Amino acid sequence: MIKAYIRVSTENQNEVKQLKYLVQELGSEKIYIDTVKSKNKERIQLKLMLDGLMPGDIIYVPEISRLARSILDLKTLVDEIIKKGASIEFIKENIAFSPTKKDDFIQDIMFNMLVSFADFERAIITEHIKEGVAIAKAQGIYKGRKTELCKGGKEEIRYNAIIKALNEGMSIQNIRSTYKVGTGQIYRIKKELHAKE
Repeated sequence: MIKAYIRVSTENQNEVKQLKYLVQELGSEKIYIDTVKSKNKERIQLKLMLDGLMPGDIIYVPEISRLARSILDLKTLVDEIIKKGASIEFIKENIAFSPTKKDDFIQDIMFNMLVSFADFERAIITEHIKEGVAIAKAQGIYKGRKTELCKGGKEEIRYNAIIKALNEGMSIQNIRSTYKVGTGQIYRIKKELHAKE
């Protein structure tokens, strides 16, 4: 069966042209569409598509960024699709992966590149986490993940360090990784700061 997958954001749901192309030009018989909301990262339709894959199925995806959120994610998904005997083709990038082309050196090179980039990405993420923890430990801030972050509480040192980081313009992402705190708590602290101004 010829299938297709599209992921759209709530801000931009203009996938009509893509759908028309996938059905009329490529002959897609079943299209899976995930709408990604800012608070909901689940890809229910992607899971349904993967669960229902059969050997010989072909999947069309308008572009890589519509399927995967990272190189590691891409490598994992492509690997799963090929293992199930299905093929996947990314239209914009003109890249295809198929289980019938196991001896195709071009596909082997591309897939090995995905694996290498995925390993590299994983190493960078791990290194950033380690560096953040080391910095926090050196400053006497890091004590592992805690739930309570408030002035006068057990985590007052870390709370004050986050305030200082916010005042110095450190990004939310860096604060998260350095102080092992959730985005929601950072925005709560930020809101408290603005309320005092």
